Amino acid sequence: MQFDSIADIYATADAVRKDTTEFADSITAEESVVLAEGETWTLQSVFEHMSLVDDQILWVVEKLVAKAEKAANGDALPPVAISSGFVATLNEFASSKLTAPDRVQPSGEVSIPDSVRQLEGSLLGLIALRESIEKTDLSQHHIPHPYLGNLTAPEWMVLRNGHEMRHVAQARAILGKIR
Repeated sequence: MQFDSIADIYATADAVRKDTTEFADSITAEESVVLAEGETWTLQSVFEHMSLVDDQILWVVEKLVAKAEKAANGDALPPVAISSGFVATLNEFASSKLTAPDRVQPSGEVSIPDSVRQLEGSLLGLIALRESIEKTDLSQHHIPHPYLGNLTAPEWMVLRNGHEMRHVAQARAILGKIR
C-alpha cells in the first residue's frame, strides 16, 4: 500500500472498518464462540484482540501527537513519515503468525458486537486527532513496536489498518472452517 497523505491513511481506515463491520454482522453468536480445528482463538477472541490493539494504537498515536505538538516550531511540514523500511518490514510480517503481547491477549469473554463498538470508539479517537495530525510534524517522534521497531504516528496508523485487515482475513478463514 502507498500512503502519500494522512488523508490516504484515513480513507483506508474507513474502508477497512466498513469491511470489518459488514463481516462481523455476518457471524452468528453461536459461530463466534466455536474454536475451529487447528485454531487457538475463537472468532470472538480475534475481534476482541483487534479492539485491544486498536485501543493501544490510539494511545500511542495520542502520545506521539502530543510530543510533536509540544516540539512544534512552525516550520513547513515534511511529507508523511512512512519509511520504506517500515513498509518492507510490515509486508514481511503480514503473513507471519506472531504471538500477541499479554496486554492485547483476548479474554474470550467479549462479544463481537462489543468488540466492534470498541473498534469504532478507537477509530473515532483517531478521527478526533486528524486536524492535529495533519498540521503537526510527526516525523521526528517515535515509539517502539515490539516487532517492528521505532514507528512514527502515521506508521502506527498504517499498522492499525494492516492489523485489522490481517485479522479479518484470519477470521474469514476461521469462519470458513466453522461453516
